[in-house]
Amino acid sequence: MKTIRKFTIAGALCLSLFSAVSISCSNDNDLPIGQETTIVNHKNAKTSFINVKGTDFAYRSWGKDGGIPLVLLPGTGGSMDDWDPAVTDGLAKEYKLIIFDNKGVASSKGATPNTIQAMANDAIDFIRAMNLGKVNIMGFSMGGFVAQRIVLTDPELINKIILADSGPKGAIGLSNLPNIIAGSAGLSPEDSYLKFGFTDSQSSIASGKSSYARVHQRIIDRDPVLSDAS
Repeated sequence: MKTIRKFTIAGALCLSLFSAVSISCSNDNDLPIGQETTIVNHKNAKTSFINVKGTDFAYRSWGKDGGIPLVLLPGTGGSMDDWDPAVTDGLAKEYKLIIFDNKGVASSKGATPNTIQAMANDAIDFIRAMNLGKVNIMGFSMGGFVAQRIVLTDPELINKIILADSGPKGAIGLSNLPNIIAGSAGLSPEDSYLKFGFTDSQSSIASGKSSYARVHQRIIDRDPVLSDAS
């Protein structure tokens, strides 16, 4: 279980490379005198819960109001706290962003399913319970597998789908995934993160270390570690 989680955190690092965008603050001149405002972002977004067919799902939402929301689906062993803030806060500048723990994962209740289709069904139930209407979905790694099953199962729910670091069943490289994951055995969490997300060049390693640090910037209300079953 620990090996899988290390791999997932490493994978989130890859995603940060194509979407490192910072959040801009409001001009003080736009605020009434004496009034302070808190900008909601990855580090302080409130964890909320919604009951989905008798099971409590944990989620966080922030970003641009209006438009079609964007729901993120993490990779193997990933929870809300495994996303790189450079990715989430960057996307939140253009979309109402929703990250969540699927059934049985981290802060959400219930038992984690053992098939991609069941995970997709649970994600569909969550999205529909949120009354979001049509949504955009972005699946990272295994989340991309789930995203593909979502759009095939309930196409009317989806506006656009983004697959990041993912592929279809039978894709080249996926058949060797168990051996790749096993290659992180004995590595520290940071070394595993760097191994799977970056090259051996000094500049790539430096980027990886920065991303690893960002993933751990949130210090309040963090998700618990995944159960062995998950």
